[in-house]
Amino acid sequence: MYHLVAIVGVGQSMYELARYTSVNNYGTAILLEALIERPVERLVVASSMSVYGEGLYEGPDGSTHSNVERTLDQLRRNDWELRGPMGELLKPVVTPEWKTPSLESLYALSKFDQDRMCLMIGRAYNIPASSTPSNQVTIDKEILVSRSTDESLAFLRQMREEERRRIGERARRRILARQTSAHRAAELEGYVYQVLEKPKPRALRLVPSMAQKG
Repeated sequence: MYHLVAIVGVGQSMYELARYTSVNNYGTAILLEALIERPVERLVVASSMSVYGEGLYEGPDGSTHSNVERTLDQLRRNDWELRGPMGELLKPVVTPEWKTPSLESLYALSKFDQDRMCLMIGRAYNIPASSTPSNQVTIDKEILVSRSTDESLAFLRQMREEERRRIGERARRRILARQTSAHRAAELEGYVYQVLEKPKPRALRLVPSMAQKG
């Protein structure tokens, strides 16, 4: 069984917390409970490059830098470059799979949870399980899932030039359609209505004995 289900998007996950965790985390838990009852021969879960955070970087002297972050002071100065301990400019390099995870978004956390949950439950219930990084390329209504960017590129190189251009143009239109101000406004309006329709939480009261102790 290939587990490919997840809501994707780093930015959106930081304000759609309930939606991302309910689908990615809780959804995976439901799947695993079903597999405990009806085991499969093998479970493969699709990981994400987001679990690596910024990726691997290299300094001017050739030193390797992992899990580098931008400081708040940098962000206030609109300095978006990643820098080393002495302020030196770092350059991105190929990120290997052995890099320590750096979870910088709720989406990355949910994908990391998916990986760990599948491997943990697989081991506990004797279901062979593995996690593999994947790249997805949407072609019409099909999705190409590969183990690396090189595999995706190799597949696309086999296509005719005009077909590759059509795929790229469709992807560009799809992404741009989701980034318009009208689309964002409609999303925000939906969130506001969801909040307004939710019942107000009941006020909490301290138990007298607890209040006296405080």
